[in-house]
Amino acid sequence: MNQITYLYNRIKANRTLDRVLCAVTVGFFPLFLVLVVENIHLQSLPALLRFLGDSVGVLVYDYFFVGLVFAGLALLLRQVWMAMFLEGGALYLLALVEYFKYDANGTHFSIADLVMAGKISDVARFAQIQISPVMVCSLAALILYVLWTAFLHIRVRLPWKGALPLGAGVLALLTLTVTVPPVYSAIYQVCGIDYEPGYSPYSTDEAFQKNLQIAYLSQNISGEVSKRLARPKDYSQKSIEALLPTQVPAESGPFEAPDVILIMSEAYTDFRQFDGVKVPNGTYDVFDRMAREGAKGEAMVPTFGGYTCKTEFELLFGLPVKGISDESVPHQLFTDGEERPTFPAYLREQGYETTFIHPFSESFYNRDKAYRSYGFDNLCFENDFDVKTTRLGDYIDDNTLMRQIEAQLESGTDKPQFIYAISMQNHGPYTGTEKYALRDDRLTSGEEAELGRYLYGIAQTDKALGELTAYLKQRSRPTVVMFVGDHYPYLGRQAGLYKKLTRVASGYSLYRQPYLLWSNYQLNYELPKEQVSTFYLPHILGDAIDLPKDRFLTDMWSMMQTTPRFTFDLGDNSEDAQALMKLTYDRTQGSAWSDMDN
Repeated sequence: MNQITYLYNRIKANRTLDRVLCAVTVGFFPLFLVLVVENIHLQSLPALLRFLGDSVGVLVYDYFFVGLVFAGLALLLRQVWMAMFLEGGALYLLALVEYFKYDANGTHFSIADLVMAGKISDVARFAQIQISPVMVCSLAALILYVLWTAFLHIRVRLPWKGALPLGAGVLALLTLTVTVPPVYSAIYQVCGIDYEPGYSPYSTDEAFQKNLQIAYLSQNISGEVSKRLARPKDYSQKSIEALLPTQVPAESGPFEAPDVILIMSEAYTDFRQFDGVKVPNGTYDVFDRMAREGAKGEAMVPTFGGYTCKTEFELLFGLPVKGISDESVPHQLFTDGEERPTFPAYLREQGYETTFIHPFSESFYNRDKAYRSYGFDNLCFENDFDVKTTRLGDYIDDNTLMRQIEAQLESGTDKPQFIYAISMQNHGPYTGTEKYALRDDRLTSGEEAELGRYLYGIAQTDKALGELTAYLKQRSRPTVVMFVGDHYPYLGRQAGLYKKLTRVASGYSLYRQPYLLWSNYQLNYELPKEQVSTFYLPHILGDAIDLPKDRFLTDMWSMMQTTPRFTFDLGDNSEDAQALMKLTYDRTQGSAWSDMDN
């Protein structure tokens, strides 16, 4: 301690040395923090050096972005080491989250992910947290830098009345540079930052590899701000009325109101479509039987490898997530408790009791708040299950989910039931010991193990479906089941597995999902032969059970014939495109004029 005191006194005694050390310490910190953050993701010094040499414009932007945050905090706090501690600690933690999230499911951290973390423990259940030497060394270096700054006793000399408004002004300036489109687009172009919106993990990964984390996070903020759902210029009750038919055709017969079960299966898809993949016998036996006994179609889901709630939105509202600017986490728009005109809400108007079942945390994706707006009488999360729970890996399995569905059907209500169930069993990472032993010369041993674990889970889903349908066949009450997967699983580093299995891995092929319609009674129904967007599935389901159609449902049924796919860059050239966008705004953020009585 005496030596530290001696050194401190010597530095402070030399005014020139003191000023130089303070200036270098403060001026170098933004660059130091950029290098720490980017190296955590890269985990490679050569890769970090390539970034420094190949992306000078991005590096300059990162320096000033970090520097402005640092300057604003320093002015507000006046103690420079505290500003370093807060900004450095926050960016270090975000770098860890980015690394673990990308390692677990191949998607990069975004601002929208912040609303998922109702509980940090929920997020941790998805990740394989393995601390690397780079992470430890980076944290140690950051701590030493903060301690060195505290040792030098660097502080802002301005009085509070000058420092506070100046600090707020600096942070306000930074906010303007990332939220005002003309400003940030000009800056990004000059610095060579990729800020074009991406619709798949492949395009977003390309942007990330070019921008790396800090610039990617900045442009992600800009993208979230720019895609905020804006009120259409000609939005009015008259313009919405003009979209809808003037009258509804007469219904063909009485509505018998069967029980309805809509199952959205986590990461479910049919891997037999990939040539050469040796899927173990029996993996899809019940799925195939349900297709033979009922009907099978093909949908285009709006997401790949993650963001389940995009598909949820389309199944709930019967409208495209593209209509809300392809919102990453739609549930965050509906946490105010105000009921929206959804498919479950319409069924409730027709006399149904509506139930949502999901064997995971109620706070994840803000589902506990959002689902109160969707027209459900009952919400059942993992802590609400009445049946004994069993697991596959870290998650409650599909067998438990099916038994909970059966328990709900036996609840004794006199009303017809609508049950919307979202599974969790087949969520990644796919690292469990229960798996099929697969051999494929195109894949690495790690990819073989991942695929084997995934297909083992799919086989367990198949068995659970078999038990559910066997139970339903014994029921006297008419029951209809619609089954669809939410998205493809993310498999292989940077989704490399798909690139080895198909030539068009970055195209629409990874958004194709089979769906089933099955019943325990004679249901003469033919699904559309062509591929349709997922948001049409509730309309198909309603039509199959002869659900009375209001003007909105009638109009949507008509649009399915003329614009069967409206997602990403598909369907934009049709007259229906503007109608779909307006209707989505009206029923999510507007006055719901399309939901008024006929």
